[in-house]
Amino acid sequence: MLTNINTPAEAPGGTEMSETIDAVEAVAKAFYELQDDARGWEREPEVLKEPFREFARAAIAMLHQAEEHPQTATGSYL
Repeated sequence: MLTNINTPAEAPGGTEMSETIDAVEAVAKAFYELQDDARGWEREPEVLKEPFREFARAAIAMLHQAEEHPQTATGSYL
């Protein structure tokens, strides 16, 4: 399960926040790599990466919503 992106770090050392950032980054990178002209996530400037991170946050939030309300989420995103 992915970590809630709106929850501040609760564990000592910010472990939960680190997992959140890692999840957003992983999903953003996956979205980026779907492009035909992707040159490599690590090579891209931050200004290009940020929109993909926003898409990732939105996708993760939708997954959380579906987990919280499975009866209303069935088929509603297709």
